[in-house]
Amino acid sequence: MHKGATKEGQNSVLYASRFPCPYLGVDVELTQEREHHVAEQHPDLLPEYWTLLAETLANPDRVRRNPHVSNTLLFSRWYNGVRGGKHIVVVVITDPTIPPRHWIVTAYIARRLARDMIAMEAKLKLHYDKVGDILYISKCPPYAAQESEELADEVIARLNPTTGEVENLEILFFAARLLRGDLPDLPIQAELKLVADQ
Repeated sequence: MHKGATKEGQNSVLYASRFPCPYLGVDVELTQEREHHVAEQHPDLLPEYWTLLAETLANPDRVRRNPHVSNTLLFSRWYNGVRGGKHIVVVVITDPTIPPRHWIVTAYIARRLARDMIAMEAKLKLHYDKVGDILYISKCPPYAAQESEELADEVIARLNPTTGEVENLEILFFAARLLRGDLPDLPIQAELKLVADQ
């Protein structure tokens, strides 16, 4: 039994691990047959980084939809400790059964992510540090590989090391600015959308 997953089934086709996936709001299954496929076709990933499949599904940096296969999502997460710094990508298919079946078709390690897929960015999270008077706006938890850049008006941006996308913002002296009516103009572009219920 691997940590972070449950097992079910009785043969090589049905025997499966199940991983919690908060983005979909359900468990995602990895059959033994698919696990053997990944280990054979992507031996740089399995078995060494098996537990990171669960972490990638539980807390991805990005979730992308394949424009050619609408029922497929690609969950990815950057890891500094994976072969000098790489993305782990887990590809999940949702079958239109009742109830729907969500299963991993493959997984792999990537140096960079393709740009021709439709990005489904993570939900924004706000956190206020009362002691430091800092407002944090985050798409993902900070990680060591990110690059930091000072923006105007004492705003720090943390950037994805591969794509250059802004993943975290720190606004210093937020409450003091708010009381003075001196909130900063952020020199970034943002497209705000409602997140559909899962």
